[in-house]
Amino acid sequence: MYVTGGGYHNYEAQEELLREKLSESLNLEWDRLIGLETYHHERQQRTFKIEPINRYHRVMDDFPETAWVQPTDELYIVTKTYDNLIPLAEAYGPESDAWHPVLWLNTYGNARVVGTAAGHNTDVMQDRVYIDFLVNGLKWALDK
Repeated sequence: MYVTGGGYHNYEAQEELLREKLSESLNLEWDRLIGLETYHHERQQRTFKIEPINRYHRVMDDFPETAWVQPTDELYIVTKTYDNLIPLAEAYGPESDAWHPVLWLNTYGNARVVGTAAGHNTDVMQDRVYIDFLVNGLKWALDK
């Protein structure tokens, strides 16, 4: 996979669908494109706090100052992050006993990639914080 430029927004639903269809070598490139490896989520869906860790990036302009209490969702367990990944916000997983990136940026070649592990249901997708993140992220990915 070679990317010469442009923007890409990765969201949770497409991640699962594509991973099932890709070969092992393409899965590795997919992980490099999105900036991290994650293959499963914690078992229980719940409401959890997403804490900003890079609050001052322009993609986070409309993010709450302290945390976003996300509607009921699943938390993906991140097993590896790549060097170009910029974590923007993370959440603690009680089942994995670890913090995991939920919102992030990545570069892959000349491409700008925006990623989110949030968005398993319509309550999350209709939340103003989620929508603002998507809009701000797309603007950043397209260098607008």
